[in-house]
Amino acid sequence: MTQHRHRLALEVNPISPDSFEILAITAGTANGWAFSAEVLRESLALWDGVNCFVDHDLAARSVRDIAGVLRKPSWDENAQGVRAELQAFGPSAHVLSDIGRQILEISDEPTVKVGFSADVLFKGTNGKVEKILRIFFGRFGLQPSAGGRNFFCAR
Repeated sequence: MTQHRHRLALEVNPISPDSFEILAITAGTANGWAFSAEVLRESLALWDGVNCFVDHDLAARSVRDIAGVLRKPSWDENAQGVRAELQAFGPSAHVLSDIGRQILEISDEPTVKVGFSADVLFKGTNGKVEKILRIFFGRFGLQPSAGGRNFFCAR
């Protein structure tokens, strides 16, 4: 078994301009790796307190880029995934809040392609994730990773 680090797309629903419910990850395949429901359930505690930064820059993170923090992770049996609340927090919280407010105001407009991705460390072999070891942080920006299939949407 070897360790791997990948970014995964997250699905987001606004609760208020300063708080969002995130379907952080669901059972299935992302970036060529299969994540089982069992592995995801075991990772619940790792999602609590994860910082979220603006933009998907991999180079350098700055405290100025902190936009939020994940809280209250829970298992969603129907979605077979991890849900959490993303609360606006930090120097870039206004970016998250402003976009959240705008998404709520135009909820009947076409999809806005802004989303989240997570930087995850896990153990796995042959394309199968065996254990999630750490969630480094989340990123908020355009075209999230893992194919961008899950976006922060206004419908």
